[in-house]
Amino acid sequence: MGHIRRIRGLRGLDAVATAAAVRSGETDARTVTAEAIARIGWLDPVIGAVVGTRFAQARAEVAAGPPRVPGLHA
Repeated sequence: MGHIRRIRGLRGLDAVATAAAVRSGETDARTVTAEAIARIGWLDPVIGAVVGTRFAQARAEVAAGPPRVPGLHA
C-alpha cells in the first residue's frame, strides 16, 4: 500500500510540472522513474496498455545522470 501513496504524490503533475519539481529539488529523477514504473505495474494489469518495458534500462539511465550534449554543455 505504501507505493500507492508515493504514486499519488506525482500523479496529478504533467511533464512540465514534474520537471519543475525535479529542478526545485522537491523530488528527483530516480523517484520520478520509480513512481512511474510502480504506477505502470499497478495500472497495467487492469488496462493492459503496455506491450513492452525497459525498466532496468530506465533505472540505469537515471543512475548514470543526465547525458552531456555537445554544444549545449561546456
